[in-house]
Amino acid sequence: MLSLNWRGITEDLKQSLIILQTICCNSMLSTGVRNIE
Repeated sequence: MLSLNWRGITEDLKQSLIILQTICCNSMLSTGVRNIE
């Protein structure tokens, strides 16, 4: 039970981290484009 729960929690954390990274990358790219323009 615990191992399954931990596995699910770690998977959720990985997905949320990936989402956060993509959001950060997108915002940085958009600001970079604005600065270039």
